[in-house]
Amino acid sequence: MTRVEGVGFFAAGLVLCTSCMRRLVPLRGVAIASNLAFILYGYIAGIEPVLVLHLILLPVNIIRLLEALGANLPSALPAAVRRHRLFNDLPIKPL
Repeated sequence: MTRVEGVGFFAAGLVLCTSCMRRLVPLRGVAIASNLAFILYGYIAGIEPVLVLHLILLPVNIIRLLEALGANLPSALPAAVRRHRLFNDLPIKPL
């Protein structure tokens, strides 16, 4: 197994862990770690769809983690982003 494959398997293992988690805050933390691992993997392996997907998912998971922790979204985020359907229509709500 190459180092690149090792990074990919590590990232995949983190995603598997998120599927087994019940509590939202730890799940989001592991999801963020998996996004970072997949960003690294997509970059070094030259797999653009993986890279782009996790570059998009990373801010989504960060925002959801902040919401779960009870933090108000930063006012620096445009109001349109804070009200966007993506962040309000998903079935998982903060605890």
